[in-house]
Amino acid sequence: MKAYILVIISLLSFSLAHAQRPDLNAAKVTYLTTKLNLTEQQAKDFWPIYNEFSEKRKKILMDIRKASKAATNIASTDEQLNLYIKQILDLRQSEIDLEKSYLPRFQKVITIRQVAGLFQAEKEFTRLVLNRLGGRRKHSGMDGAMPPEED
Repeated sequence: MKAYILVIISLLSFSLAHAQRPDLNAAKVTYLTTKLNLTEQQAKDFWPIYNEFSEKRKKILMDIRKASKAATNIASTDEQLNLYIKQILDLRQSEIDLEKSYLPRFQKVITIRQVAGLFQAEKEFTRLVLNRLGGRRKHSGMDGAMPPEED
C-alpha cells in the first residue's frame, strides 16, 4: 500500500511540475482508484459516471466563483449584492442536489463505503495538490509575498 502511495505522490509531483491538466487528471484517477480500492470492473463502471458528475460539478463551482467575485465588487449596489448572495446560495444548493442525484448511480457500481471514501479522498487529493503548489510557489518565489527590501 505504501508503494502505491509513493507512486501516486511521485505522479502527482511530476504532474504539478509540468502543470499539465491531463497529468493532474491522471494523478487524480490513480489516487482515487487506489484510495477507494476499486476493482478493475468497478473502475471501468465508475469512471464514466464520475467524469460526468465531475464536469457538472466543475461548471457549478466556476459559476460560484464568478458570483463570489461579483459579490466582492465594492461598486455593487445593495440590491446587486443581495442577488449575488442568493445566486451563490442557489448554486451551492445545486452542488448538493447534484451529489444527491449521483449517489444512487455511484452505489450501483461501488459500495456505500467506497462512496463515503470518495468524498474524503477528493478532499485529500485537493489538499495534496494545494500543498504541493504552495510549496512550489514558495520555492520559486511565487507565494505572493514581496521580496525583502535591500538596504
